[in-house]
Amino acid sequence: MRDRASAWANLRARRLLSLAALAALAVLGLALPALLDNSPPIGTVLLNPPALGSNGRVNISWRANARTPRFLVEVRSADRIPRFAASSEMPALQLPADVSGEIVDGSSLVWTVTALDADGHPTGASATEALGLQGSVKRP
Repeated sequence: MRDRASAWANLRARRLLSLAALAALAVLGLALPALLDNSPPIGTVLLNPPALGSNGRVNISWRANARTPRFLVEVRSADRIPRFAASSEMPALQLPADVSGEIVDGSSLVWTVTALDADGHPTGASATEALGLQGSVKRP
């Protein structure tokens, strides 16, 4: 009789252990995507160096949390006069030809990207940085 009771107790212990293991895997499965997401925290925007496209227009991009739905990009002159503003759902944008021309010609422009929530409210912004191209640049 003891062997039978012991066997039942052992079986129950294994079932509990199996259920606990399944619960742990379920929790890990829910948390794993967040743990593997290497994007910045929501509201954080990190600017990448601008690049000149083959069409002579400047491409700008930034890193932000993958769940940020929209961005506001602002380009201003050094004395804070607005030169360009646009919203984007992607973390990249090609600047218009006139603004790109100013950058290629060496004008002092700065840019900022603001992260927006689904309702269009700001959740954070990048630092304001100079918008210039590295090295010597030739127009195509």
